[in-house]
Amino acid sequence: MTTIKRLTILLPFLWVAVMAQEVLPERQLSAPVTGGSALRAVLNTRLGSGIVLASDRNVKLVATDPLGETGQLPLGTTRVTAVDLTASGQTIVTGAADGSIATWTTVSKTLSKTIKVHSAGIVALAVQDENIAFSVGADKSVRITDLLGGTNLGSLSTAPYEPIGILAVPGGRQFAILTSSGNILIYNLSGLALASQLKDNTSRITAAAFSNDGSKLAVGTADGQVFIWATSSGLLSAKLAPHRGIVNSVAFDATGAWFVSAGADSTVHIADGTTLQTVQTRRTEGAAWSQVAFTGEHLFLAFTGTGSVERWFIRKTPPDLEPPAIVIVDPAPLPGGLPHRIFATEFSVRGAAWDNKKLAGVTVGAKPVTLAPMGPADTLAVPPAGSSSAAFSSTFRLDTVGVNEITFTAVDAVGLMSTTRVRVERIAPNDAIEVLAPATNAEIEGVSTVIQFRSWFEVSSFSLSVNLIDLVRGQRPKLHRAGDVVSAEIPLVVGYNQVQLTVLGTKGERMSKTIGVSRKYTQTVVQAPKGAPKKRTDASGPQRWAVVIGVSDYQNPGIPSLKYAHKDAEAFANFLRTPEGGGYDNEHMRVLLNKDATLPNVRDALINFLSNAIDIDLVVLYFAGHGAPEPARPQNLYLLTHDSDPTRLGTTAFPMWQIQDVLGRYINSKRIIVFTDACHSGGISVNFATRGVGVTEQNLVNQYLADLSRSKEGTVVFTASAAGEVSQEFPELGHGVFTYFLLDGLKGKADYNNDYTISINEAMQYTEEQVKRKTRGAQNPTRSQTSYDKDMTVSLIQH
Repeated sequence: MTTIKRLTILLPFLWVAVMAQEVLPERQLSAPVTGGSALRAVLNTRLGSGIVLASDRNVKLVATDPLGETGQLPLGTTRVTAVDLTASGQTIVTGAADGSIATWTTVSKTLSKTIKVHSAGIVALAVQDENIAFSVGADKSVRITDLLGGTNLGSLSTAPYEPIGILAVPGGRQFAILTSSGNILIYNLSGLALASQLKDNTSRITAAAFSNDGSKLAVGTADGQVFIWATSSGLLSAKLAPHRGIVNSVAFDATGAWFVSAGADSTVHIADGTTLQTVQTRRTEGAAWSQVAFTGEHLFLAFTGTGSVERWFIRKTPPDLEPPAIVIVDPAPLPGGLPHRIFATEFSVRGAAWDNKKLAGVTVGAKPVTLAPMGPADTLAVPPAGSSSAAFSSTFRLDTVGVNEITFTAVDAVGLMSTTRVRVERIAPNDAIEVLAPATNAEIEGVSTVIQFRSWFEVSSFSLSVNLIDLVRGQRPKLHRAGDVVSAEIPLVVGYNQVQLTVLGTKGERMSKTIGVSRKYTQTVVQAPKGAPKKRTDASGPQRWAVVIGVSDYQNPGIPSLKYAHKDAEAFANFLRTPEGGGYDNEHMRVLLNKDATLPNVRDALINFLSNAIDIDLVVLYFAGHGAPEPARPQNLYLLTHDSDPTRLGTTAFPMWQIQDVLGRYINSKRIIVFTDACHSGGISVNFATRGVGVTEQNLVNQYLADLSRSKEGTVVFTASAAGEVSQEFPELGHGVFTYFLLDGLKGKADYNNDYTISINEAMQYTEEQVKRKTRGAQNPTRSQTSYDKDMTVSLIQH
């Protein structure tokens, strides 16, 4: 019904069910409309793309998706009394108090045409198709107007009935006139002949609407009743009394699934659109909806007197909010998300997926995979009882050497998704076989040794020769899957032995490795005396040890304080405690900051504490603080501890040459990493002029530290700056620049090959580049150039 009427203000509400079966009206969105409290009508565009809100001085357009105001018509001084839209929604038609009809372009919101129709104001207006307008004037006349030509197509009198409203039958050639007596007159457009008269209602009509297909007509009355007729026969289909008082609005769902009415008594009535049986009546506490209008299937908008539009969706069942599940059954995921390693160009995966409602499919990348019923081989995946489940398998190519990541996605019927990823490292040919023992050029005391190797493809057989003599030929191992460790014992001759391993794969692979081992010549075997055993924890295998020292505050006022040395050390230690940093516990890490970093404590940590490490362990040393030469003997270099005295460095500071002793005599580990940030700018004291650490002087401390790595094989030293440079601190970083980017790299930024592990080489490469950029080349971190394991893992990345 197109007459503009005033609507009741709607306050915030709470749904309260009154009766009937359970449906779930769900409020999706709410959007304010400028000046909305003065707007008094809601009209559907019939396309579901928006609505029109109107008052006598304002006509606004509101989009439904996304919900919100999109503009208004420039009415000027025109007072609008009625509004409707063409069937396409491309034209808005307004009726005015001066009796004229105007057409407006919806997109541009510009005036197209004005047509004088009535001598008095227009009371009601309806549009059929794109070009026919029906209007009721205050002079009680009814006129039909051609909107395109601007001509009068006809007029009629409804005497003795007084017309108060008018509706066009959607898609038909009829129109309905609402009268003050409650009767409804339906006319044929051809000849303007009366087709039928609906007399079942005698109350004042306050709301009216046709169904989307024009087969039903519903009216609401001032006494809370709702009448619904079959348009073609004129027979009453339903008479309902869902409200007390005025019915504000009635509306049909676009598909005919629902019928909704809103009353001034703050109730909303929902009925089945086909049977017209009541499904539910709900109450909005303290307020009423002014108008409702369906804009799509199950979707309607409610306009509130407080100036907002709300979008609602009617559900018959609760929404599916639970995404499907997806698991990989074979191969089983590795701990920590480590990639599966394989020497191949293809990899096969089997998995399962399920959903509590309906599983729609599984994709690998963007390609769907074939689903099959779950079988006995899928017992590792146990979907909940009653769920929709399926198994899948897929073979995909490994296009690049290194880590390949494949994403599997499960989708349910409503579009919810879950993903899981399989990481596969394609091994390069040179790495397809790993000889685990003995080490290359190892010295063997016994008459034989055990060869242990691992193949990253499925083994068919293997052979071993020593000095070109075949000792093991075509042997099939018990463990033969990719990654399994295979062992075989071979005899050795005294002196050098060249051992060649050849492995054949089930798919025709053939790979060889050659190592050299030496058997010692001994006349007698002497049992070595057993000393006190090293203190070990209960855990077996390699362990990690660390000593972290950071000194910003010095006891002697002649040594200038640093801002961030202790913070750098503390941050580094905290990272080592994390799982990503190695999970160092207090029994394996000694942290000395400021006043705790005295010379006795430093000596105890480096000599006594680290002597617990054995050859297979990893030892990490970190020092941040001052380093300086002795004034009278600049060749004597020291690390300054908290209690160092610049006038007595020989007895109060830690000599650099003793670090060599620590590495060579006390630390048994063959894997040692030293991080030092010991060359900050600034003198030691005004009386310490020959400090040797000036900005422009040769930085002997850095040079000496870099040379430390030569004292022991497997030692790598990474210093904050090169010889002749100093380390810089940046307040905006809250750290020294070296430690800031070192930690940044260890936490993930240095993962250049995207394998979720940071090697010592990656960490140093990232730190070097970032420090150079930040300092504009003034500080260049330096690494030792000796032999060490460049792929040694120093941190992991969670994923």
